[in-house]
Amino acid sequence: MEVLRGMVDYRDVLRLFISVAAIFNTNGVTSRLLFAAINTSVNITCNTTQHEKQFQIVWKKNETLLTTADGVLQDGTFSIKNVSLSHHGTYTCQMGREGRVLEFITLTPGYPPGKLIISCRVVCFSKPVQCSWRLAEETFLTTTYNVTYTPNKKTQGGELPVCRRTIDMMCEIPNSIPLFQQIPERLTVTASNGLGSSSNTLLFILEDIVKPDIPEEVVATRNCDNFNLRVTWKPPATWNSTIFLKYIVRFKMLNQLDWNEVTVVQENQLNHKISNEFSEMIVQVAAQDANEDGEMSSWSMVAKTTACPHKGKPTVISVSSCSGFSQFHPKKTIHSVQSKGSQSVTSLCALKLALLNLGILLLA
Repeated sequence: MEVLRGMVDYRDVLRLFISVAAIFNTNGVTSRLLFAAINTSVNITCNTTQHEKQFQIVWKKNETLLTTADGVLQDGTFSIKNVSLSHHGTYTCQMGREGRVLEFITLTPGYPPGKLIISCRVVCFSKPVQCSWRLAEETFLTTTYNVTYTPNKKTQGGELPVCRRTIDMMCEIPNSIPLFQQIPERLTVTASNGLGSSSNTLLFILEDIVKPDIPEEVVATRNCDNFNLRVTWKPPATWNSTIFLKYIVRFKMLNQLDWNEVTVVQENQLNHKISNEFSEMIVQVAAQDANEDGEMSSWSMVAKTTACPHKGKPTVISVSSCSGFSQFHPKKTIHSVQSKGSQSVTSLCALKLALLNLGILLLA
């Protein structure tokens, strides 16, 4: 089996021939695993002796007889022109339909490993570095990973630290990495399966990969006397560095699309006052290293303010139902409107205006 090294895109190796991963022998019948790249052609050849070749070779897949419609049958070879996931299964070749089974072949279609994506993060400069990796494309094959960590220098005890595997696709580096170094750390991951392998290396400096956890206990309190909004929070429990954090506070009205942002950079300041006249607001807080190294944390859960009791304000009332009056203003005095040589406005209209005026005076 050929092993592919370096950064490999599976599309560059789709023409790769089948690869035999293992050969077994059960009760005198050979069993083997066979890998084939999807969208390529594969020839499954039966392991026969010269004597057995004199008999007709019959192929079955999962105990179902195969015909030329399933693939090309020739000289004891079953050919698949365009391999897909549907071709996965156990193929058997035997001498005639009821004859002796000569070999079991398990065909597994898939892709060799392609591009590897590696990332490392530390939530505080004193905490272990967490690294993870993933393949950009699915291989549909069992894939194993080998991880190599190359530090900038040895630990104080002279031992070479390693990235200890924690869970699948993750490892942890004990944090003995110094700050402000010029030469980066190196983490190399190699992915391998039955069709090949690929590798990638991440170079990183500690302060470039810091990303604090989310600020905790974010609370927004409204002062209903002056409508000021006071936001308070606590730093992430995982942050115990001597380097302090800055905080980004964003807020908006409940149904507004765009956020407003302010940055709090004073050391140990864990609150901020927002002056506005809107009673219902939502607020979120994020944290970042004060030197702006690394990344900003994710946003906290939304904190929502409660609405203040409504305070009445002078109201402008429009009146359009009475002839001769287009608008009524509370601050204006109502006078009888008469036409020269004619009667006053109808008593019904005057009554309406009088009642309206009385209601406004009571509100005031």
